[in-house]
Amino acid sequence: MALLQIALSGPILLLTVVTVVVHRLYGFIHDPLRRVPGPWLARFTRLWELVQIRRGHFEQVNIDLHRRYGPVVRVTPGRYSIASPAAVPKIYNNGSGFSKARWYHAFGHPEDPQADMFFIIDQQRHAAHRRKVAAMYSMTSAVSYEPFIDACTAILIPQWMQYYAFDVISEMTIGTSLGMMRTGDDIDGILQTIHSFLTYSSQISLFVELHAWIVWVSQGFGAPNPIETIYAYGARQLAARRQQPSDRADFIQKLADLQHTGKISELELFNTVEANFTADSDTVGLTLSAVIYYLAQNPRCAQRLRREVDARSSAGRISFSETQQMPYLQAILKEIRVCVLPWGCPSPRVVPAGAVELDGYLFPAGTVVGVNAWAVHRDPTIFGDDADLFRPERWLDSRDKVTSMERHIFSFGAGSRTCIGKNISLIEETEGDEWQTENVFFVKPSFRCRVVPR
Repeated sequence: MALLQIALSGPILLLTVVTVVVHRLYGFIHDPLRRVPGPWLARFTRLWELVQIRRGHFEQVNIDLHRRYGPVVRVTPGRYSIASPAAVPKIYNNGSGFSKARWYHAFGHPEDPQADMFFIIDQQRHAAHRRKVAAMYSMTSAVSYEPFIDACTAILIPQWMQYYAFDVISEMTIGTSLGMMRTGDDIDGILQTIHSFLTYSSQISLFVELHAWIVWVSQGFGAPNPIETIYAYGARQLAARRQQPSDRADFIQKLADLQHTGKISELELFNTVEANFTADSDTVGLTLSAVIYYLAQNPRCAQRLRREVDARSSAGRISFSETQQMPYLQAILKEIRVCVLPWGCPSPRVVPAGAVELDGYLFPAGTVVGVNAWAVHRDPTIFGDDADLFRPERWLDSRDKVTSMERHIFSFGAGSRTCIGKNISLIEETEGDEWQTENVFFVKPSFRCRVVPR
């Protein structure tokens, strides 16, 4: 207590404040990137971005920043958002040399923050793990999961899109649906836990040096920790499936076969199961919700899609392969992936040794940069002057124009870190008043919709 009183005494406190201010000013004056525009507070503190993320609409804030300041914007003293389509391959393509930033550690357990493939920073470790399980996420494997999706689709209700997505990924992964669609309930509160986990991680990632300390303190006081809760949930589901063996060719069986041959460890098996649960339901639920919202807002598009579906469904159930031959359905899904993105923050990467030029600025090694897909997808030079509007017909344009737009779709990431579950999402997706989102790393939709039979 005496030390605290001394630290808070007038002269000591004043000296501390002056020291911090002088240090910040010195860093600003000698910063080679001081010309990069952005909010004034973002030049000196990470708190500006934290406040924006806590408000829940950072994707729109990021779009507005780029419209005001240009393709390069400062969001913290050492982190920059890039909205230039030309920067995407420079930062994210294979061999670019850019690695994931420590920002991602906040989404993992402090004892091994890189256990989950999504959060692995080391490129070689990521590549090795991805090779082991990539076959299970291929389009061929994804198509084989169609029967598991059908088991959940029969009771699909629009306002429960995330329930549907979680039931489907459970059916695919552990061989049984949790029944969220059937009961209309968040079973075991797992979706709320995932929401809490992403809310915490998206904010503490700005102060990732505090992550391990916060987790250890919460453990010491017995406070609920969403990371531990998610791990425990995955362990329970894995144990339950192992008690009831099956010959179904689902994820857990394929992982067990890999483990039996020594290709993956128990930890890698568990982390793959846990990653499926954590990532899929938010992303697929968002996309399916967006389809319903935009079709409800655009009856003309809904009628055209209905005619295309009716023409195909007259012969019975429409398979995934058949949906690939439905041009207007594919146009709508592509437009949705441009209008609404699963995550709302820039994907941070560290500039490699040397320096990299991006949009007229020379970024020294160690600088953290990232592209926000929401901003890139609003670029009129790529998607047209009406890039802010929902217009599926843009994907029925000339082949050259469509190819150019497809090359700049960033909804599943880019390069070697492209979302490994992309094909699973494509399979699931193919089978209100006002649109609002809450950005907690994964963007979450909110709207009301009344559905009646036709």
